[in-house]
Amino acid sequence: MKQFTLILSFCLINFFSGFAICSGDSRSFTEILFQNKDFTIFKCKIQGYAKGWYTAQVLETFMGKIDGNIVKLNAKLGKFAGIYKTGDEVLVYSSDGAGTEFNLNGTCDDLTKIITPNEQTQHELKLLAEFADIFKNKKSGEFKFYYANKVLAAEGNYKSGKPAGTWKHYYANTQLKTEQDFENNVTKYYAENGFISSYTKVTKDSTLNLIYSNKTNGNVSYKFVDIPNDSGFVSVNYEFYENKNIKLIQSLAYLVKGTNTSFSGTVGKYSEFWDNGKVKVQGNYSKSKRVGIWKYFDKTGKLISEFDNKDGDTKK
Repeated sequence: MKQFTLILSFCLINFFSGFAICSGDSRSFTEILFQNKDFTIFKCKIQGYAKGWYTAQVLETFMGKIDGNIVKLNAKLGKFAGIYKTGDEVLVYSSDGAGTEFNLNGTCDDLTKIITPNEQTQHELKLLAEFADIFKNKKSGEFKFYYANKVLAAEGNYKSGKPAGTWKHYYANTQLKTEQDFENNVTKYYAENGFISSYTKVTKDSTLNLIYSNKTNGNVSYKFVDIPNDSGFVSVNYEFYENKNIKLIQSLAYLVKGTNTSFSGTVGKYSEFWDNGKVKVQGNYSKSKRVGIWKYFDKTGKLISEFDNKDGDTKK
């Protein structure tokens, strides 16, 4: 159980951090673009290819910054090696690169493509141009963006080129997908069937993440309260039964160095519960070792055993 919760917690760190994970990204196109971060996006014409590198002329830059109008595109060890011909016009999404050199094999290589006259690609270019105009000219006001079939994809306000107020993104079936309140730092995600799937609220003292059941709308399956400290943060994890009773409480410590986050151990009080609400297991952890007296109870709440781990055993 603890291992599963740890894996889920690591996934949530990436999910709520805003990092671009395009190949496994559940965000819609407007969600990826509307905050103007994560990528350099540009249109270019291939001039040549040698030893894993393309040389290309930049035709238009939508997001990010490029020095000059000639760039080198690193295609080594990836699916883009040698596939483009001289004269091909390519729409590049790069999350790794700067100046005049950009990597085609980064986290967002699945978005890079040859520009064709098909409706979907042309609509993509139209959306990119709309966002680029807002960011470059630091526009303010209410904006709406649409899918190629003219169904509403997103709506919200910009203030001097930055998202403000509440932004809403929609699935292609018109169902609300994401609602992000920039004033209160609250984001809600919804499944295509209308069920709420997650909720996050960021304050100066903590970050609250809720993951909801996909069986019963509004039932919380997991709650994570991340509390920062001098070395990183402690995530207090709660797991719930489908009947809403609490199943597990534990605290996981993480180290943060720059952009890297690593797990440093289970700490503090640990509790498991039966589905009827009675305590099942109770004890304490220090750096993922059980310490002190651990108690075990049956479903009626009767103590059935206890064990003194003293300064800590090696059990996980």
